[in-house]
Amino acid sequence: MDAPDSWSADHSDKTGTRRPAREREPFAEPCFPWGAESDSLPVAGSGLSGFGHWRAAAMSVVDGGSSSGLVQRVQDILLRPKPTWDAIDGEPATVKGLYTGYVMILAALPPIATILGNLLLAPLFGGYVAFTLIGTIVMAVLSYGLALVGVYVFALVVDALAPSFDGTRSQIQAFKGVAYGATAAWVGGGLGFVPIIGWLIAIAGGIYSLYLFYLGLPKMMKVPEQKALGFTAVAIILAVVIQAVIGWVASAIVITAGLGAVGAANVAATLGGLH
Repeated sequence: MDAPDSWSADHSDKTGTRRPAREREPFAEPCFPWGAESDSLPVAGSGLSGFGHWRAAAMSVVDGGSSSGLVQRVQDILLRPKPTWDAIDGEPATVKGLYTGYVMILAALPPIATILGNLLLAPLFGGYVAFTLIGTIVMAVLSYGLALVGVYVFALVVDALAPSFDGTRSQIQAFKGVAYGATAAWVGGGLGFVPIIGWLIAIAGGIYSLYLFYLGLPKMMKVPEQKALGFTAVAIILAVVIQAVIGWVASAIVITAGLGAVGAANVAATLGGLH
């Protein structure tokens, strides 16, 4: 049986009548759902990524806290960071939407892992539990709050620093760069409870986030490629210093409050014993 000369050749339908190739039934020619002559490309997660080039799936993070495609976005930014940053660059978003639809969800993973590791898994594997239940929860909540504050501080630093590296100021672009760039660190921290290798996974996630910041922050802020590395490095260093100060103050407040509560309890117990 002779094959047709080409896909553009004419073929006969079931009645024997010859019909132009463009008028044949659907799927009679190679099927590309995005259109054979279209510039659009398959979206990640559609099962069609094996055809043509890959394009990142869109994600909606808008006011009201709605979030669509969060899991797919996490996969995309971790596995295909460059095209995903291209998609993020043009996406509409708000600071509120980024927080409620992405940051507040992923930033909770490391604190949850801390609780699981300290209270559930460590005793099973003979590990040392440094804190009581209350102490572990307090530390987890504190670290979660600092993570949320850290995103805000980091974004402000990125936004303010951009013009110094020939970039363009944009608060929402800075927040997008920081929020999505921190994904690897949050996911890695969320696996920190895994016995033996958990700490290695957490460190690897932090290092990979540095790479994501390097790819994404200059793109978001329109910093020239030749200045991308310096811009990213300075922004990270400044953010770490500021965050460290905030963390130190917050920890001091918590410790002081805790010692005060313990002291008050001891005084009450002492007075009670005198009666």
